[in-house]
Amino acid sequence: MVEEWKPRGAIELSMIEVLAVNYFLWRYWVMEHLQRAKSEPRRESQDYQQWRNDRKVSYMANGQIEKREYGGHYLDGAWDVPYQNEADSLQQAAELADRFRRAYQSQLRAIRDWRRYSVPVIVQNAEQVNIAADGAKQTNAQKKSKRGKATPKADIDLVEQRLKRVAELHAKAMKESGA
Repeated sequence: MVEEWKPRGAIELSMIEVLAVNYFLWRYWVMEHLQRAKSEPRRESQDYQQWRNDRKVSYMANGQIEKREYGGHYLDGAWDVPYQNEADSLQQAAELADRFRRAYQSQLRAIRDWRRYSVPVIVQNAEQVNIAADGAKQTNAQKKSKRGKATPKADIDLVEQRLKRVAELHAKAMKESGA
């Protein structure tokens, strides 16, 4: 998937990893649902059920061999763990397959939207433009001269430099995406 999507950063790479996980979980639960729907569940054999019901433990008490019911390997508790019946098991697999299908599709839309709406924006002829630099302070390109109507030359140069950089990044992104 990474080769096909060609992530443009750590966020996109992370989104693609989540997409892959959801895809494989979706496929796993579809296959599990099909297996549960087409085949019989594994059950205890009749011999094992009879052995479990008839088992006794022999022990020596007062020189005599005594027999008692086997206590089992369970600890004392207030309730038994419920088991799933066939219908519930089938329903669970279908619900999990659908859940991961929806998660996969949601992640796919998130990646598409991330790429669609996170392109560089170039604003020309605006009253006010806020320009952020890589790790630097944000610059407000609105008129802020100390005297008169002119914007300081240093601010104009900084804005032009950043605008040029954004245009280069945009052109590079468009070239790589084939648009």
